[in-house]
Amino acid sequence: MNKTKIAFLIHSLEGGGVERNIINLNYYLQKTDIQGDIFVFNNINDYKKEYSDLIEKINIIRIDYRGSLLTNVFFLKKLSLFLAVFKKIHNKNYNIIVGCLPYSTYYYATILAIFFKIKSVVIVSNNLTEKLKNTFILKKLSSYILLKLSFLLCNKIICSSFGLAYQLENNFGIKKEKIEVIYQSINLERIKEKKKGKLPQEYRYLFKKKPVIISCGRLVEQKNFTFLIKAFKEIKEVVSNAKLLILGKGPLKSKLQQLINELNLKDDVVLLGFQSNPYVFMRRADLFVLPSLYEGFANVIIEALACNVPIVSTDCNYGPREILLHKGTPTVSTRKIIYGTYGILTPITKPSHFGTKPSKVDTPFIKAILKLLIDNNFYKKYKMASLIRSKDFSLQKFGRKFLSVINSLICK
Repeated sequence: MNKTKIAFLIHSLEGGGVERNIINLNYYLQKTDIQGDIFVFNNINDYKKEYSDLIEKINIIRIDYRGSLLTNVFFLKKLSLFLAVFKKIHNKNYNIIVGCLPYSTYYYATILAIFFKIKSVVIVSNNLTEKLKNTFILKKLSSYILLKLSFLLCNKIICSSFGLAYQLENNFGIKKEKIEVIYQSINLERIKEKKKGKLPQEYRYLFKKKPVIISCGRLVEQKNFTFLIKAFKEIKEVVSNAKLLILGKGPLKSKLQQLINELNLKDDVVLLGFQSNPYVFMRRADLFVLPSLYEGFANVIIEALACNVPIVSTDCNYGPREILLHKGTPTVSTRKIIYGTYGILTPITKPSHFGTKPSKVDTPFIKAILKLLIDNNFYKKYKMASLIRSKDFSLQKFGRKFLSVINSLICK
């Protein structure tokens, strides 16, 4: 019997939760009767070192579409990429094409599936409404139309949270029956081994004084690190030995470093860049914080839970509430701190909250962090809850649910 063949389309394997999830999923598929191939559009592979043993077992196909100066014009560039993907997929007899990230992978997956008369799936892990907010009107309109067409034409949509499913139903008019909610996963066994690793020598000094607060994510506006750094300035006034470590890379690095210098925090706030083994840092930290303005799921929270670290997160759309409260509701709290079963949620606060005067730690996000750092019994409660909750997001659970969706499409 021939294996079911799936083509996963993704922009790159840049250091993000979605990319990590796709690598883990394809590793899981190696043990099944399904063959998964990952088609990568850009030659960015941050996970090459971290997943060196797994990547050798996964079929990753690089799409080379760079051509003349003329083909770098926006529309022609997209067309050139589409033709390059078409060439790679043609005659490989795939049964299903999966678009993994917006926007072009969704368009290509649905168009190619129709052309080859096969099935298509799109995985929605991003808050699309928020992503479209800051784009100019023409791009916003065209992207919305193309996204809606992709959702209507594909055979199934997998959402990473109930909040995202709610968004597709209400903002894009997609029928509930077409959507399957499958939480993103973590490879618990792998994290368990990775977090036991040695901390690089050059970073050991960072953990000599406690407490250490850690955060991870791309250095972009969405992650709200400007607010976090300003908030940490006030936390230092109460807990003088505290340090803040931020893992990740992105376009705001120089701007954030400038802010750190201006606030005289260069010895206490460290931008560590992308780390191939973030778990050795998480395990040694006292607290994980997520200050995001919005998310699709916030995979990094469940990674921190697996490292047995208490969590403070903004109650942003979408993901943190579902992870830390264990409730599938997209409703956002805007007025109070919520002490969830598995972590603490606070209202979103933007950097402008601070203005020119100190806020006297009246910010809920700061209050929640200080309560965890000062109240030992409170801290132990959330530290104990973290490992328990992480088990609900195992790779095996995600893999089984994904296979169920695939098998239902193949049988149709």
